[in-house]
Amino acid sequence: MKRPLIPLILVSASVVIPGPIRAQSDPPEPTVIVLHPAGEPTPALKYTLLPEPRELLPGNAAIFYHRALHLLLETQMAQERQARSEGRDQPERTEANIIDWIDRPLGEIPVDEAREQLDLYGRVLREVELGALREDCDWEFDRRPESIDLLLPEVQSSRSLARLVSLRVRLAILDGDVDAAVHWLRTGYALARHVSDGPSLIQSLVGLAIGGVMNGDLIELIQLEGTPSLYWAIAHLPDPVVDMSAGLVGERSLVDRLIPELRELEGPPWSVEQARRFVEDLGRSLSGLSGQAEFDRWTTGLGLTALFARAYPDAKRSLIEGGMPEAEVEAMPVAQVVGLVSYRRNRELSDDLYKWMDIPYPQAYRPIQETYEGFTVEQKLSDPGVVLFEMLRPYLLGVKMAEVRADRQLAALRCVEAIRLFAASHDGQLPPSLDAIAEVPLPLDPATGEPFSYAVDGDTATLSAPLIPGGPDHPAYRIDYQLRLAD
Repeated sequence: MKRPLIPLILVSASVVIPGPIRAQSDPPEPTVIVLHPAGEPTPALKYTLLPEPRELLPGNAAIFYHRALHLLLETQMAQERQARSEGRDQPERTEANIIDWIDRPLGEIPVDEAREQLDLYGRVLREVELGALREDCDWEFDRRPESIDLLLPEVQSSRSLARLVSLRVRLAILDGDVDAAVHWLRTGYALARHVSDGPSLIQSLVGLAIGGVMNGDLIELIQLEGTPSLYWAIAHLPDPVVDMSAGLVGERSLVDRLIPELRELEGPPWSVEQARRFVEDLGRSLSGLSGQAEFDRWTTGLGLTALFARAYPDAKRSLIEGGMPEAEVEAMPVAQVVGLVSYRRNRELSDDLYKWMDIPYPQAYRPIQETYEGFTVEQKLSDPGVVLFEMLRPYLLGVKMAEVRADRQLAALRCVEAIRLFAASHDGQLPPSLDAIAEVPLPLDPATGEPFSYAVDGDTATLSAPLIPGGPDHPAYRIDYQLRLAD
C-alpha cells in the first residue's frame, strides 16, 4: 500500500509533540525543578552526555540495534508463551507498564516491580549499549528503489528501546547513582543521533523524539541531590544534538527518486509515443501520493492531459523567454514542454524552502512560512509545478520547529545548571538576574535569538521563553520552569 506523503510527514512530526495540538483554555502548570546548589565536577568534563570520540569502536551501530529489536521481540514472545502455559489469555503488558512508569513522577514508580520487569530486557539493553559505542550507523536505506513506500519498522520500534533506556536512567536516579544515570543518558542520546542518521525525515523526527525523552530524564537527574552541575556536559553536546542533515538531503532528492521519468525531460524533442508513455507513468507515480482528493483528481491520464493542455501556452512562453530556441520548443510535444517547466518550477520552490533549513530559526521561520502561504488556490490546482510541489513537499516548518524545540530545552537546562553553579558560590542564593551569573556564559534561546526570561521571588524563580514563533499555542512550544531551592 502506498503511503500518502504529506500526512505521513505531519504524523511523524507528532512524535515530538506530546498530545494533541490545540489552544489552551487554562494556563498549563509549569515544570517544577528543585535546585540543589552544585559546583562543576572535577575534571570539568568528567561527565559527558555522549560517548567521547576516543571511546568509540569501529563498526556499524545499526547491526546492534537490529539485534536489540530482535531480542526485544523474542522476549515479548516468550512472555506470551508463558502466559498461555499458565492459562492466561494475555501476558502482562510490560511495554504499557514501562510507558506508564516513565511518564510518572519518580516517586510513583514501583521500583521493585520496574526493576524485575526491566531485568527481562537485560540482553536487549546490552545490545543498545554496544551500538551506542560504534563509530558509524548505516541503516542502508540509501538508494533503495522503494522511495516513500519503504517501511521503517526498525526506526519506529527504536522508541521502545529508548523507553527501556529511560527507565534505566530513572531507576539509577532513584538509587542515587549519578554515574549510572549519566551512562544511560549517554546511551540514549547516542541512540537518538544514530536513529536520525539516514535519508528520511521520519528518522530525524523519531531521533528528536528519543532526544526529548532523554531531556526529560536529564531534568530528573539535575534534581538529584549530589549531582554536580552538568552545565559543561550540556554545553559539550553537538549543536544540534540530533543532526537532520542526512534526512534533509534525502527528502530534497525525493522527487527525482520517486518520479525518475522527470529526469528524461531535458534533451531533444520526444516522439508522440514517448510523451504518451510519460503521462501514463507520471500518473501512476503520483496516484494516491498526496492523500488529498483535490490533487488526486489530476493524477489520472485524462486529468493530467487536461491540466497539461491548459498550462501549455504559459509553459511554452516560459521556455522561449528563458533562452530555448523557439523551433526547438515547437518541436516538443505538450507533455514535454509542460513537464520540463513544471519540473524546473518544483526545483525552484523546493530550493526556496531547503535553503533556509541550515539558517537559525529566528531568521528562517518567516521565509519558510511565506513560501507555504504564497500560493493562491488557483495555483495549487492549476499550475503543474505548484501542484507537484504541494503534493510532494514535507512540512519543513514543522520539522524546523521540532528541531528548535529540542535545542531550546537543552539551552534552558544549561541556564538551570548555571544557576546551580551561581548558588554554590553564593551561599546557596539564587542569582538576582541572569546577568549576575559570571561563572559561565549563558546561551540565548535558539527559537528567538533572545535571552531567556528570568525572575526571582524569594527562594523560587521562573525561567521561561515564549511560544516558538510560528508555532501553535501549546505548552510543548514554551519554556516554563519554576525553580525552587531545595529545603
